[in-house]
Amino acid sequence: MPRARKYLLAATSILALVANSAASDVSAVEVWENWRDQLSISGENHVVIGNLSQSGKRLTVEGIELRQGSDDASSLVEISEMTFTENGDGTVTVTLPNLIPITFSPNDDPEGNHIEMALMPVNASMIVGGTAEAMTFDFTADRITLSASELVENGDVVPADILFNANGLSSHWIHTAGDMKDISYALDARSFEVLIGIDDGSGRIDLSGRASDISATASGRMPNANSAGSMADFRDQGGHLSANFSSGPSTVVLAVNQDGEATDIVLGSAGNRFDMNITAESIAMGSESTDLTIGLAGDALPFPINLTARTLGQSFTFPVLATEGPMPMGMSLNVHGLALDDKIWAMLDPFGAVPHEPLTLQYTIDGTARLRYDLSDSDRIQKVAEGETPFEVFSANISGLRLAFAGAELTGEGAFTFDNADTDTFPGMPRPQGHARLEAVGLNSMFDRLAAVGLLPEEQLMGFRMMLGMFADVIGDDHLVSEVEINPTGQIFLNGQRLR
Repeated sequence: MPRARKYLLAATSILALVANSAASDVSAVEVWENWRDQLSISGENHVVIGNLSQSGKRLTVEGIELRQGSDDASSLVEISEMTFTENGDGTVTVTLPNLIPITFSPNDDPEGNHIEMALMPVNASMIVGGTAEAMTFDFTADRITLSASELVENGDVVPADILFNANGLSSHWIHTAGDMKDISYALDARSFEVLIGIDDGSGRIDLSGRASDISATASGRMPNANSAGSMADFRDQGGHLSANFSSGPSTVVLAVNQDGEATDIVLGSAGNRFDMNITAESIAMGSESTDLTIGLAGDALPFPINLTARTLGQSFTFPVLATEGPMPMGMSLNVHGLALDDKIWAMLDPFGAVPHEPLTLQYTIDGTARLRYDLSDSDRIQKVAEGETPFEVFSANISGLRLAFAGAELTGEGAFTFDNADTDTFPGMPRPQGHARLEAVGLNSMFDRLAAVGLLPEEQLMGFRMMLGMFADVIGDDHLVSEVEINPTGQIFLNGQRLR
């Protein structure tokens, strides 16, 4: 089954490639030539053509074989016929067949391990216009289906149902000529659907999902594929890219039956978004889902578990190339309104001693750092895996820290700078300087409630209270505060008292 997952990923990439394969110009011949050249950039990707003929304003290409390969695997897309028809108004209509066979296999044993799939566009239309310098593409389809007809692993046919549907597609993009290409892309779809069922003899996996109201956009400036091979090339040629994805209500259902033991997982959300921004030297990504539902059931669980959350979001920004000076970096997390199932609370707190309020955890960390070396350096990445730190941090700020649960709330903020030239004051690390403040409300009451229902042993409760007495000042009824300051000479103060 691991090979099957690789096949599915590759088949999805091929779907995207073929859907954009008509990218071209405003005459039939130029459209075809541009399409062919785009798919023949590297030596391992090539196009085989059976026959090429032209009649009036229509160019017909027959017997197209698109082969792609890597050190480990290869794929074959067979397009029986494509037509490029000049419409007489400066545009070209590109037509694909209703069935496009696709085969993916590893290079070491293509007969014993492969997957055969079929790409089927329904009522698809591609219109190419614009100019040779700035080509425009408009693509619509009632549906695009990608399905598997045969999955073979280690010489045996694996019973499998694999189906991807993209419904109500409409996309528009602009493609510019030259070594640097300006990108403008927009896609809308009524829904995406997936249905996968695989039985390998020892167990079965069934996955189904649906996302509606799909919208995606991308814009930027990218080097031509044959003129850029790394992020350094991307930076040196002035590349940048921004992309956004959003969807409406979505549902995913996963059922696993392994050795007679069943597990079911159901995920749902009211909406999702993903944003990405790549500049010459850094990458920023963010995602957010709203009104989440998580359902777990199975033979190994005493009862079904259901969780909900109002919002789950995260973001991060980090440099990817070595620089002389500091660059922005940061991350954030927003878990808002995560509520436990009533059955869980009934088991943990049968008498209702603890407030059953949803959990919230939020924070934002931003600052500056310098990357010592490019993350594309494989030798250096190995050293990172062995524990070497690739960053020099110059500043770090935390804001909006909030942890609320079971009637207690912790908030905080702080700001620090780091002197990377001084690793003696605090041996082995840059000398920090700055201030942080934490406040807690209702913490003692929460500890008492947890101890009352047996979730916190009495000896641990005593230890927590001793720690609070050492590190926090009381400024109100069950209201604690703790302030930490590190001055320029490395002295540490806690609530005004010098510790170091």
